[in-house]
Amino acid sequence: MMNIVSIGYAQNQETKDSQEAQADLTIERIIVTAQRKEQSIQNTPVAISALGPDDIEKMQIDNAKDLSQVMPNVLIKPVKGGSAGITASISGGSVSDGANLTSEAEVGVYIDDVYQPRSAEALKIISRIPDEMFRLKNEVSIGRWNEIYDKFTASEPLSDDQKLRSGISGLVRERDGGRQYNATQDKEVGVEDYKGFQTDLYYEGDTFTARCKNFFTDYTSDGTYASAVDPFQLDNPYHELSFTSGEIDKVLSPF
Repeated sequence: MMNIVSIGYAQNQETKDSQEAQADLTIERIIVTAQRKEQSIQNTPVAISALGPDDIEKMQIDNAKDLSQVMPNVLIKPVKGGSAGITASISGGSVSDGANLTSEAEVGVYIDDVYQPRSAEALKIISRIPDEMFRLKNEVSIGRWNEIYDKFTASEPLSDDQKLRSGISGLVRERDGGRQYNATQDKEVGVEDYKGFQTDLYYEGDTFTARCKNFFTDYTSDGTYASAVDPFQLDNPYHELSFTSGEIDKVLSPF
């Protein structure tokens, strides 16, 4: 089980000597919801790796795949034939039967406590709840094959008492073909057009809280294909691999 929660410490900056500063150093309790209730991580009978928002920003984790670099026994990689989805592997368990639509993966994925269909291990992602402050963040980048990448988030209170709040986030990525050459179709392939948006409405009353989220995604691609490698040549260096069909940057498709 992997939760994204917070851990931190506080220290009095105005102490006059090191002894007082050390006395003011405290470690906050880590509260998790791995069992659908708030409880201390020390009382939770499952193995949990936790990252808070400060850790995510400091380690420059921009997407779920980056968690593989900082989480033990965790491997997250994009799905074959595209980059809009992920395949998660925790402690050796991963998706091995994706062709069977009635089966469930060994690793469950939860976003804000909502199970993502298609499980002993789990990846749980908790997004920031809109708070009393106005927040706006936008990241724009460009890359090869005329790639344009824009990721943004915004949130603000809607009512004067700041109990009703809203937020919106989105990701837009466009990229031309050119990553591979499809010899069957005699053209360059690798075009991707991805748009994803999320709205968040949150109410914090005196006796209850309510949250409503909506998601929209649209992904278009001309697809990529794998080149078959001679299984008896896998011990060779990468640049010396022998292919039985296609090459690194040249592929063959069924049609």
